[in-house]
Amino acid sequence: MINENKLPTVQEVRALRHFNIYNKSQMAFEPTFVSTGRQIESIAKEKPNEIAIIEINKEETEIKTITWQELYIKSNQMAWLFKENGVTNTSTIMTCLPNTICNVLCAYAAWKNGACYLPIAPRSTDAEIDTFAEMAKPTIIVCDGYLPEGYTGFDSSNLMHRLDAYSDKMPPDVLANPSRAQTTGGSSGKPKLIKIKRPAGESDESLMSWFFMTGQFFGCRQLVCGPMFHGAPCSATFSGLNSGNLVVMPNNFKPIAIERYIKEYGIECVQMVPTLMHRIMKLDSFNPDDFKTLKALSHTGGYCSPELKMFWIKLLGAKNVFEIYSMTEMIGMTVIRGDEWLKHRGSVGRPYGGCRIEVRDELGNPLPAGEVGEIFMTPSGGYLETEYVGRSQLSDTGRGYRSVGDMGYVDEDGYMYFADRRSDMIVTGGENVYAVDVENAFLQHPDIVDMVVVGIPDPEWGRRIHAVIEAKREMTYDEFRRYGWKYLLPFKVPKTIEYVDALPRKDSGKLNRAALANLCESLQTHLVRPFGLIDTGLRQVLRKEAEDAEAKEDAIEDAREAREAAANK
Repeated sequence: MINENKLPTVQEVRALRHFNIYNKSQMAFEPTFVSTGRQIESIAKEKPNEIAIIEINKEETEIKTITWQELYIKSNQMAWLFKENGVTNTSTIMTCLPNTICNVLCAYAAWKNGACYLPIAPRSTDAEIDTFAEMAKPTIIVCDGYLPEGYTGFDSSNLMHRLDAYSDKMPPDVLANPSRAQTTGGSSGKPKLIKIKRPAGESDESLMSWFFMTGQFFGCRQLVCGPMFHGAPCSATFSGLNSGNLVVMPNNFKPIAIERYIKEYGIECVQMVPTLMHRIMKLDSFNPDDFKTLKALSHTGGYCSPELKMFWIKLLGAKNVFEIYSMTEMIGMTVIRGDEWLKHRGSVGRPYGGCRIEVRDELGNPLPAGEVGEIFMTPSGGYLETEYVGRSQLSDTGRGYRSVGDMGYVDEDGYMYFADRRSDMIVTGGENVYAVDVENAFLQHPDIVDMVVVGIPDPEWGRRIHAVIEAKREMTYDEFRRYGWKYLLPFKVPKTIEYVDALPRKDSGKLNRAALANLCESLQTHLVRPFGLIDTGLRQVLRKEAEDAEAKEDAIEDAREAREAAANK
């Protein structure tokens, strides 16, 4: 029996011929590479009756599990079903599902046919689904709601009920490359589709890199803290499964729920975004003992303030906290562990995997160490693994350097420090203000749960800094600005503030900053030189948007349950 709870020793690697403890033979594609199908097959042989995935629905009223043997067989059956419906190694399978076992099976079934897997948000509007379908031209769409005309589609219940009619043997092994596509809008909100030109599977090198970047290990108990249609949670899910992990896959990403899952399931490894880390830290019910099983926390997907980082380092230990700086476009990557971070506070790490970094001024000239400019990077591995679908590619500015508009600097030792997105910088009264600096100063206040600042057109300032705040206690503007003056120069303190029930963040923790800024601006057009605490009706607008989104999600779930009940009769 393989000991998954520790990394293989030198002697074990020599005996197995691979770092990948599930790779028992030389494979066809390259010396250490194992296709995803073969990897799952090997894990299923090793521990067929152990649980691979625990799925928890959003309301926490239903828990489903699947064993490794079932995962292997069901994905084989679905692969044959897909093949019967025209799926080949040039196809794309698009899913519009929450975090479900069915969604995972769709990915494996796609890869076993050499196809590309594209997960999109289950809350996507009909127009967004149409847009992504037009971009990706999927052979099959799996969704429990709207299905665009002209496409072969299945709802998840119907799809799962069809599987037993198909062979449980694995189809002929086909290399899936590109293996995945991701939708991204980030803070801009403009939908983009990015194909990832990486084969579906694992090599010794890819597993070593994953463990180095995240602190994970073979066979750990892992919690997925975000929706699969986002890049980081999707990568974490399948890298975890390919490592033989027990993957706990919830659909409720509220901080109090995440804290509870970590305790109840004895979670050892987790990946989070800083927004979630901050919200957990601010919980009234926070109890350090609930995290005593956690051996590795990796975070990505946003700026992590030094104060927040120190909180988790003190909680878990410096060697158990990892940070990855990258982006969906994967133009480069930096990595840093907590003990290294303590020597370079505020850094997001050094280049990883052969990546190179250059910081440039507005004219494209390289800047010396310590000076803030636009970050340009070259991809890890030496070549770009991603491409936009249906739009122009990121410009190669020479020698493989590209940029997504992030600002920062590099110190004398080669460690990178993130400042902000260029698009999030606010020019007010002739001064450059990075939104993240303002937000992180105020997020240290015990009563502020979340906050976003945007620039509103202003005849005097050019852009007036406006803060939208979610708080435990709504303080006066005078109290707010006096707190700000302790940590910020006066011109950086927002001149107007407004309270809301909750900021419109996605489950990934991201927020469409541009859309929020436009909404705030439209609600403030009637105001004349506003100052201090204002009420423009933003709270009511966001509340209505949240209610409408929740109603749509409930309707989709009710329809799915009705179809499932009918199928079981």
